[in-house]
Amino acid sequence: MIYGRIANGYRPGGPNLQTGVGAGNLTFAPDKLWSYEVGVKQTLSERGFVNLDAYDIEWTDIQQVHNIGGVNQLVNAGNARVDGVEGTLSYRLFPRLSVIATAAYTDARLTTPAPLLGLSKAGAPLPLTPTFSSALMANYSFDLTDSVHGMLNVAVRQIGERNSGFAGGAGFNWGSNYKLAAYNVVDVTMTLSSKAGWQISPYIKNVFDVRGEVTAGTATNQFVPSAPVPVVLSQPRTIGIVIGKSF
Repeated sequence: MIYGRIANGYRPGGPNLQTGVGAGNLTFAPDKLWSYEVGVKQTLSERGFVNLDAYDIEWTDIQQVHNIGGVNQLVNAGNARVDGVEGTLSYRLFPRLSVIATAAYTDARLTTPAPLLGLSKAGAPLPLTPTFSSALMANYSFDLTDSVHGMLNVAVRQIGERNSGFAGGAGFNWGSNYKLAAYNVVDVTMTLSSKAGWQISPYIKNVFDVRGEVTAGTATNQFVPSAPVPVVLSQPRTIGIVIGKSF
């Protein structure tokens, strides 16, 4: 199947809280978005499928939080464009073993200056958006007994480098930019299902206890450049089990 899609959306504008200290912005305008996408979905005999798509997103009058006179307000901070391609491959290598691979490339950037965020030029990458990301999963099915069926899933996720804020920005909420490092996470889940309706699923998330950098707050660095940057880390290694019963 070959397809195309055009979508449009918006977030409403509104008033800002006023404290009487400093001018501030009385109101903020809606931000709007147009999305254009084309793609193909192709089956591979009876063994799997391939999905590919490319998209272009036009984002105008982006709503961002900005501190004015000690009060956080919503402001309109220029326009942005997000271009990307995504792909998914699912393939059954053997009767009981299948693999799924996904990959994405994203180019997300401001297309206009954003003076309220301290950005005098266009081209700043959008925060928290990795240029590359991917995942690889393997599923293996087996029969533990005549009445208990099992499925073992191993997944590896790769999250690429990202900016915590707008590079070169000087807004109070963003401060200086912090480069979030790329990291990989491995998850393992096994599901045992019985004919009686019971399901037991032990799991290990983040098997190697990777301390991935998810977000960072750099507002303090605007006043104390040498201050340490607080970084939110990914979920540590977590071991658990889920038990369910179908009625």
